[in-house]
Amino acid sequence: LHKLKIGSTVKIISDNKELEYKITNRYIVEPNDTSKINFSNDKKEITLITCINHAKQRLILTGELVNFNLVLKIK
Repeated sequence: LHKLKIGSTVKIISDNKELEYKITNRYIVEPNDTSKINFSNDKKEITLITCINHAKQRLILTGELVNFNLVLKIK
C-alpha cells in the first residue's frame, strides 16, 4: 500500500465481481487518530489502512469506485 499514490488504481476481485478504485486521498496519521476515517452510504468508496514507520504511524488511503465488472466463472 505504501507505493500507492493519488491517482493510482486498486482492483478488488471477490466472488464474481471486479471493482476498480482510484486513490483520491493519502494520509499519514498517528495510531489513535481516526479523523480521516469517514464512512458514507452515499458514496462508493474504499478505505485502506496499514501500519508504517515500524507501526508508529498509520497510512490511510481512500478511493472512489471508477469501474465495476461482473466476472463469469467457467467450470
